[in-house]
Amino acid sequence: MRRPPVPVAAAALVLLLAGTGGCFKKKQPDPISEPPDPGADAVASAAAKPARVVPDAANAKEIARFGDEIAIEPEDGKVEAFAIANKGPASPEHVAPLKRGTQVTKIAKRAEFVLVTFTNPRVATERLAGWIPASSFTPIQSIGSAVPVATAAPNAFRPASGSSAAASASARAATAPIGPLKVGDKIEVEWHGSNWPATVIAVEPKNHVKIHYDGFGDEWDESLGPDRIVARR
Repeated sequence: MRRPPVPVAAAALVLLLAGTGGCFKKKQPDPISEPPDPGADAVASAAAKPARVVPDAANAKEIARFGDEIAIEPEDGKVEAFAIANKGPASPEHVAPLKRGTQVTKIAKRAEFVLVTFTNPRVATERLAGWIPASSFTPIQSIGSAVPVATAAPNAFRPASGSSAAASASARAATAPIGPLKVGDKIEVEWHGSNWPATVIAVEPKNHVKIHYDGFGDEWDESLGPDRIVARR
């Protein structure tokens, strides 16, 4: 008995299936480059960056901190030019004056300012923190004469006793006669071996005056005698 003829279309389909292994293969997508896994690198990078240091300072809570500041592994440094440590970069709130040669520890930087800790000039057992210009670490010869510096050798006008006191007073009188002072007079005052600009805010008995250090808060005001008044301005 003869088999019915296979339609041409069906025959073509059989041949196609035979040539493709009996099934159609799905087209595989083009391989896509996988982005690198940032996990390990991010951890390593984070480990390499120093963590923000909380200053070991009596005024640590008063110091401004910033999200974009750059932490520094605590690094010792020396102030090479007069600086005023402030509670924040360019802040009008002063912490303390730092004379040339002051030893500090750098812990952070932001723009042109560095956060440092240092020994309180008034309390040797206490440390303070404050922001100072980065230029304070540049030797004064490179900065120019605009930076105020001490105008007398350290200890040149410190209070003395006996014949030393007389010699010190004579030296002062010969180099910078003061004369009577009145409220509003501009003077230079010896403080911790350096001269600082100040203004007389009160006249007191026994040739003493109360002075305000120019550019500093009222907490720095003090009464002193003629042995620490260096010159008029």
